Amino acid sequence: MAPSNSTSSPPSASSTSMSDVAAASAAGSVRPPLKQSTSSETEGSAPPTPEQNQIPSPASSSTASRMIPTLSPATSSLSSSTMMFDRELFQKLEDVNSEIERISRMSTDLPFNRELEQVQAEFKRVERDSCIAIQSQKELLDKIERHERSSFRRYFVFNRDQRIESLKTKLWERMAESTMVDAELQRLERQSVSLQDTRRTTFVPLGMGMEQGDATELSWKMEELEREKQDILSNLLTTVATPDVQQLNTRIAMFVSEMRACESIQKQVEKCASMYRQSLQQLQTALSTIMSPSYGGTLKEFVTGPYLLAVEAGHSIEAASHVIQPEARRRYRNHAPELLNVRPPKFPQAIVDFAKRARVNYDRKSSLSVEGTRKLRAGENVIVLMHRIVIQKLEVIITWKTAVEKDLERATDTHRRLESRLHQQMAVAARSVSA
Repeated sequence: MAPSNSTSSPPSASSTSMSDVAAASAAGSVRPPLKQSTSSETEGSAPPTPEQNQIPSPASSSTASRMIPTLSPATSSLSSSTMMFDRELFQKLEDVNSEIERISRMSTDLPFNRELEQVQAEFKRVERDSCIAIQSQKELLDKIERHERSSFRRYFVFNRDQRIESLKTKLWERMAESTMVDAELQRLERQSVSLQDTRRTTFVPLGMGMEQGDATELSWKMEELEREKQDILSNLLTTVATPDVQQLNTRIAMFVSEMRACESIQKQVEKCASMYRQSLQQLQTALSTIMSPSYGGTLKEFVTGPYLLAVEAGHSIEAASHVIQPEARRRYRNHAPELLNVRPPKFPQAIVDFAKRARVNYDRKSSLSVEGTRKLRAGENVIVLMHRIVIQKLEVIITWKTAVEKDLERATDTHRRLESRLHQQMAVAARSVSA
């Protein structure tokens, strides 16, 4: 009888490779069968048997092909779809930019935009004339004050009084001209605001390249395109993670914040300027009443006319300091603190009490009337002092407004340059990806 172990044959190569692959896949690491044979040859083992040199079965070859990720067709299709997605995004960004430029050109060609530009140019011209008139008033007030405080001899007193009266007449004429200029300035300001509201609420005209059924307002359309542009840029920046592009995007965000801050501060400055111009107009009316030839110089006439206008002007001055926000105070330390906590000078208490209590029942012989008449000259000087303070603060506001406009223009130009540079970088990245 032959021994039983002589009839056992060695396992086939296909069964060995399948068992090795199953064990390796269970362990989490896959080694191709070809590497095992080469490693056995390098270690000096016996040459392979004919059963080991046979062609592996189709099941083993399909399993090995599934285990090699570099040969999978899904990866190549994923990379091609990613490149196609980048190109589509960039093409969409170019379309949005061209649409924004087209709507901008179309909005500049509208009739009310040209009228708005003319009104704004006229407003600037009248504003310069108003500044010149205010400066002339300041000079005349300084001359009157110098003549009143000068210590002339007795035979020069008559000439001094005549000189003061002529200066007051000239100041009264300048104030009348300035009142007319301020009225024209307010009219142009109202017209400019009306035209801006018209531009915001006007539909896109038909035949200008838009669809007939499109009733979207022009400003809303621009806002939608800007939001869409930012969304596309953020999606592109996630796919193109280049340090230069990321740095450009960060700088663009910084200058966008700078532009918004300048626009907000500009609105605050314009609001302050409007309040101070209103108070200046009221004080000019009060001073014109005081310096007019028909002014009698009585306490009742002063309280019922110039005093009330001066009180309203003081309220406007105090309210203007509350318009300035902390961000404006922090950014413009040379201008904002001069407009904060401005307190107008107070009238004598006798005039205030007379205006509160005895304005209806006026009696010249009462003690309150006598004291108020004695303080009447001091009350008139308070109006002159308030007028001078308002002129000084308006000069600060004009300087501040010029500085804010320069900062806004600088931030806008820098933002435009950085945005065009980012667009060029994205175009280069899109071409490199498509290549």
